[in-house]
Amino acid sequence: PHTNELPKCLLKVGDFAIIDYQISALKHCGIDEIVVVLGHCGNILKKHLQYDERIIFLENEKYTSTNSSYSLWCARNYLSGGFLYLNSDLLFSYKMLQKLLQSKHPDAIVLDKRVNEDDDMFKALVANDQIFKMEKGLRNAQSMTVVGPAKFSSNGAEIVLNCLKV
Repeated sequence: PHTNELPKCLLKVGDFAIIDYQISALKHCGIDEIVVVLGHCGNILKKHLQYDERIIFLENEKYTSTNSSYSLWCARNYLSGGFLYLNSDLLFSYKMLQKLLQSKHPDAIVLDKRVNEDDDMFKALVANDQIFKMEKGLRNAQSMTVVGPAKFSSNGAEIVLNCLKV
């Protein structure tokens, strides 16, 4: 009920909205080019983020009938050189983001070894530092929870964009 007339990313944790923590973490890590794809209550989010004129706003006009993959497709013109992908309702520290950015892997995502099989988070099976299976309904003792955020290199971005074209 808290998000009927408010995007999830504007829910407050402590004194700040979730997206404010995200933007702070991005800037702490030296990332200034931020693209936000607006959906549910997008006008409220845009008004909230007006404090930073460097944020680029795009609109997913089909947000009621699509998912985050379509929102990513809406941002495709900004992804070709590589990108960080964040769901806007994800709370994380800048240290987690730093660790992701410093990963030796050009394409990487944050995983948590703890798994709650009752939540709706994606789960992943990993072998040799590579995800070989990822889905929401995954039930396996060796699975990990896919937390995000994720980073994609230029090559990774090209692969993602080709998958989204389908």
